[in-house]
Amino acid sequence: MRIPNPGFWLLLFYAMLFWGCASAWERYSESLYHSMQEDSPEAREKHSQLLQEIISDAESKGQKPYPGLCAEYAFYLARMQRTDQASVYLEKEIQYYPESITFVRILERMMRGAKDVLSPTTESEKK
Repeated sequence: MRIPNPGFWLLLFYAMLFWGCASAWERYSESLYHSMQEDSPEAREKHSQLLQEIISDAESKGQKPYPGLCAEYAFYLARMQRTDQASVYLEKEIQYYPESITFVRILERMMRGAKDVLSPTTESEKK
């Protein structure tokens, strides 16, 4: 029996690594695109559920969610008028990535002072 060379094992390792990482994000870009394209409460809810799933998955494995993910989830929560939950996830973003504090504080000011910016109404929602 012939043992594969070390390059084979290295290639296999990287393939498995990237394959494993891709699963967490496999629906993210499509969901984000759909959420922005449709801009309906249903699309926002669906995308926020996916964000929450990705964050929970990372935390359950003892890992940090990707940078900005907690802040994005908080933004979607705020748009759905769940500001208390949004504040929790903004603080998690700071906890995981202290360098994001300036960005997070801007989002917090937006949540407090510009509710209309966070909760836009589309033409279909006005009717």
